[in-house]
Amino acid sequence: MNLPSASWEAFEENGEFSSPYKTYLIRTERFDKERHIGENNICDASFLDWPLIMRSRKNGDRIMFLKRKVSKTLKKLFNEEKIPVSKRNELAVLESGGKLIWVESFGVNAPFAVTEKTEKVAIIKIKEG
Repeated sequence: MNLPSASWEAFEENGEFSSPYKTYLIRTERFDKERHIGENNICDASFLDWPLIMRSRKNGDRIMFLKRKVSKTLKKLFNEEKIPVSKRNELAVLESGGKLIWVESFGVNAPFAVTEKTEKVAIIKIKEG
């Protein structure tokens, strides 16, 4: 499945989108520090501008991870992680208000990450098949 670099689906809170091979679910819930800290498929819902857009990568997309403190393009990240060019458009990208918030297999962009002050989270789940 090589998806075009375009929007796939707009998500409202607690939404779902199915591609030919995967189903993506997004739900919101109260933050539970013991369950949610450190997970890479969870972001702070207070920073989100609904609806969210699930899409494939675009030229110039950048992400910054909390532990790295430096942003990099998805192209550079995929090169470093040796993601085959043929597979790169298959990885879902989630955006909010035109800003990248999450990349499948890599996690949440730092500005949207869960912190001690988080009260409500958005959880991104992927079901294969």
